[in-house]
Amino acid sequence: FHKLVSKGWGSIVPEDIVTDAKKRQALGTEEHGSGAFTLESFAPGDQLVGVAYDDYYRTGDDGESLPYIDRISQITIPEKSNQVNALRSGDIDIIWQPGYGQWGLLQSLDSVTAHRTPGGEIANFVMNVSVEPWPDPRVRQAVKHAIDREAILNAVQ
Repeated sequence: FHKLVSKGWGSIVPEDIVTDAKKRQALGTEEHGSGAFTLESFAPGDQLVGVAYDDYYRTGDDGESLPYIDRISQITIPEKSNQVNALRSGDIDIIWQPGYGQWGLLQSLDSVTAHRTPGGEIANFVMNVSVEPWPDPRVRQAVKHAIDREAILNAVQ
């Protein structure tokens, strides 16, 4: 969830954070920005806690001040199956990008609303053209023709 509320690209920060190299280093450890939440605490690899910024400038479609919640807490649970167990037990409210093997289980739970959205992931197939058989353009072309692009599209949609 923190990824949704704390994207680094496009953030508004004071000019000196960008122009001063020493201050720029603080971007990863100190609060700088203009978002809906202000940092209450951060323990790398463990937990991030944010509280609503009272003077946040945006309102929702209903005209009410954003954010709608007073506090967010993101805990790190590395193992995907443990994330699902924590969701099932009510210890957490959201899982960001559950494992593919967990999807069917999540959809089957009455207590869970699962949303699936298209993503933008890139997988590269890199050929080192200085190592056999890749210097031969016919081999590279054969691989190009062997990739079933329609099957890939159908599998990810």
